[in-house]
Amino acid sequence: LLTNNKFETAVGIVILTNSITMGIETQFEIQDKDLTPFKVLEHFFLFCYTFELCLWFFADGLNAVKNPWVAFDLVLVVFGILGTYIIEPV
Repeated sequence: LLTNNKFETAVGIVILTNSITMGIETQFEIQDKDLTPFKVLEHFFLFCYTFELCLWFFADGLNAVKNPWVAFDLVLVVFGILGTYIIEPV
């Protein structure tokens, strides 16, 4: 599944959509508009990334981290979880 072209395309679309959303969120923040929809989307995107990372670990175990992209994703997901659920609420 993880190396399936359709799955990789879907993950790419999620990443692209997240990037676009972040850009729009920045514009809303500059204009002092309501950011609530973006906070909801942030949870959705973080769930998608966490789910993909879990699939890698389910498929390859700890060997998944030997893949540089998976290691990079792991760092991003850990920082995303820390920022969203631990640091930001404080």
